[in-house]
Amino acid sequence: MQNPRLYLFGGSFNPIGMNHILIIRKILEHMSPEDDLVLVICGIRTDGKESVNDTAAIHRAAILALTVAWINDPRVKIDFSDLDRKEFERAWDTIERYRKMGHNVHYIIGGDQITDEKGDHPLREQWYRGEELFQTGHFVIFKRPDYKFEIKDLPPNHEMFEAVHPGSSSKIRLRCFNRLDISEFVIPQVAQYIGRYQLYTGRPSTGEALFKPQGPAIIICDESRDRATELKDLVERVNTSRVGEPDHIIVIGGDGFMIDTIRDFGHLRLPMLGLNAGTTGFLLNDGTLEELEERLRAGRFVVYQQPLLQALIEDQDGELLTCRAVNEVFVHRATARSISMRVTINRVERFANLSGDGLMLSTAAGSTGWSYFAGGDQILIGTPSLVLTGDKTGVHGLRWVTGKVPIHSRVVIELQNTDWRPGLVYVDGEELPNRVKAITLHASHAYAVELAFFPQTDLAEKHMRRQFAS
Repeated sequence: MQNPRLYLFGGSFNPIGMNHILIIRKILEHMSPEDDLVLVICGIRTDGKESVNDTAAIHRAAILALTVAWINDPRVKIDFSDLDRKEFERAWDTIERYRKMGHNVHYIIGGDQITDEKGDHPLREQWYRGEELFQTGHFVIFKRPDYKFEIKDLPPNHEMFEAVHPGSSSKIRLRCFNRLDISEFVIPQVAQYIGRYQLYTGRPSTGEALFKPQGPAIIICDESRDRATELKDLVERVNTSRVGEPDHIIVIGGDGFMIDTIRDFGHLRLPMLGLNAGTTGFLLNDGTLEELEERLRAGRFVVYQQPLLQALIEDQDGELLTCRAVNEVFVHRATARSISMRVTINRVERFANLSGDGLMLSTAAGSTGWSYFAGGDQILIGTPSLVLTGDKTGVHGLRWVTGKVPIHSRVVIELQNTDWRPGLVYVDGEELPNRVKAITLHASHAYAVELAFFPQTDLAEKHMRRQFAS
């Protein structure tokens, strides 16, 4: 019996539209229940298709994730590895990567890659190792009526389908630029997302956007909070008149509950509005019941894209683990002895031998928690920075406390003499079981949460109240 097939569909998906969705549906109809379809979203291009670099990777990733959620088939998965590496992996290398994992790979391409409008043969003549791939690969070809080719031009191993939608990503981008309706070409959730961030219009991104809910909210409530019941009743009352698919999440609780909700529901890629039923509530909105009801009914939120932290952890046995954090990743001593660390930032050695209890990298969301209590700076949501904070950590007898680094910096922490000075890793406060040898950290280009606030919420004031408390 032949192994289940793995269909690879690579592209910039800038944005993914109905033309892509109909291809995906056609493949799903053709697949067996054991087969999988992986959408491989490309990274930075330097091969003449640099227009993909004009759109922030985090937006392309969110649009793709929204569409896959809408398709709602567990056989459809996303490969974000290009975005995490900030590079473009060629089709040959992608196919080989999956083949080495034992997959029976079938690669999806458009008929224009067989023969283009000039009569050239891109797959054979322009792709890396194209002739070899042409001869040995298994292809699923979607033929467009405006591209003609001869039977002799087809790969030895192929299946053929007709493309059934005239749209294209370039047409969607052009319609956005000319402020034309795109509802025929993308799903509603994507049209709303593109409109929220004014993508493809030529406007510069400012890091924040205005969100006007069209549908009801998913309500997530910490029932243990005294004020939570009143707030939940209020939200349900406001939502009574809203119909259609939920397009945002309202979280009722404290900062910790908000973090848990992001981890549990972040895959939905919906804006999250927090209502404070706790104490400080840096990620949440405050107000009286009357004020909150008025603001919820007005339906105007300011949203910020908060990238998650991506961590690649190598333990002492050489095993690798990838995980993500909303708040922080913390390397800490595992015994009473301090740990010794070599720290590089963007491949430049910053500390050759940093000793102490531990070292923490925090997002803006996490800068008000453990990082702050370890002596780190607080930074506002939306600030394009991370905070690197040492816990009783210094070098050459000098105390080093904290520093800010640009948000997409790559921080590498290598533990030294780990047999004598072992270390552990905590991800959003959760201890990982194995002792660590090295960890690579950076803000993700693929995973983020949209944190929503009322226009009346003054994020800076909460920070100042803590900093200048009498």
